[in-house]
Amino acid sequence: MTPLHSNYIQLTGNIEDLRLHLQNQAVRYFDEDVYHRVFGNYASPLILDVGCGTGDMIVDMTDHNPACRIYGIDLVKRQIELAAERYPQCKFLTADIEQDSFQDDMRSWMESEDIQGFDIINCSMILMHLSDPVNALKKLRELLKDEGTLIVREVDDGLQYAWPDPKGRIEKFSRYLSADDRLGDRHCGRKVYTYLKNAGFHLIHLEKEGLSSISIPDRMSLYEMVFPYIMDHMRNRALNAPEHSRYHEAYEWIAENIDEIKKYFSRDDFIFNIGFMSFSAMR
Repeated sequence: MTPLHSNYIQLTGNIEDLRLHLQNQAVRYFDEDVYHRVFGNYASPLILDVGCGTGDMIVDMTDHNPACRIYGIDLVKRQIELAAERYPQCKFLTADIEQDSFQDDMRSWMESEDIQGFDIINCSMILMHLSDPVNALKKLRELLKDEGTLIVREVDDGLQYAWPDPKGRIEKFSRYLSADDRLGDRHCGRKVYTYLKNAGFHLIHLEKEGLSSISIPDRMSLYEMVFPYIMDHMRNRALNAPEHSRYHEAYEWIAENIDEIKKYFSRDDFIFNIGFMSFSAMR
C-alpha cells in the first residue's frame, strides 16, 4: 500500500490500544442510541465500518442485534489481522480510501461476497485525517444501497471546555492539541454537514454534539483517553524532530502540568466536555 496523501499517523501499541478501548467506552455513552435507532431501520442490516481498527467498536455497538452483518476496512494491515482473529464471524479487508484503486478494490470484494450495496456505512473519526473528505464521502456514497444510511462521528475542539480550569491549563493543552496537524483536523466536526452536502447526501441530521464528564459513570476515563495519550504523542514528536523547538516546548509543558490536570477530574464541581459530533445522512 502507498502512504496516505494526508498527515494520518498509523498508531499501534499498548497506549493506542488503551486509548481506543476508552474511546469506545465513551462513545457508547455519547451516541449509542443513534446507532441502535439506525440499525433498527433495517431487518438484517449489512454494515461497513470504515477505519474499523480491531473491530471492537462496531461489534460492541451491534451486540444487541444479532441480525447485523459486519464488514470492516482499515488502512493498517495489523489492525485488520487482529480484527479477523477477534471476530471470525465478521469480514475484514485492508483498504485505503484515498487510493485511486479504492473503488475497484471494494467492488471486487463486494462481488466476491455477493454484496450489491451496504445498508449502513459507519465512518468514525476518519474524515479528520483525510486530505479530501468530500471525495472520500462520494466514494462511500456509491457503496450504499439507495435507502442506505451513513453515520459519521467526528471531533471538534471548539466544543471542548473545562471548568474550573485554574491557571488555564486545559485551555493551553487544547491549543497544543489543535496546533498539531498530525493529529488531524481538530475542527473537522463543524465541517461535516458541508462535506456531506457537497458529496450528494440528503436528509442530513446532526444527531449529537459534546460528551460531558458528568454524563458518564467514570469521568476519569475521559482524562485517560485524552491527556496521557497526547503527552506520549508529544514526547515522540520531540524525540523524532529535535530541530523543532515547539514540540519540545509542548511536551515539557504537558509533562509539568499533567498531574495537576488529573487532579481536576477528581473534583465534584469539575466539568470537562469533549467535542464529539455525530451525524446521520441518507444516500
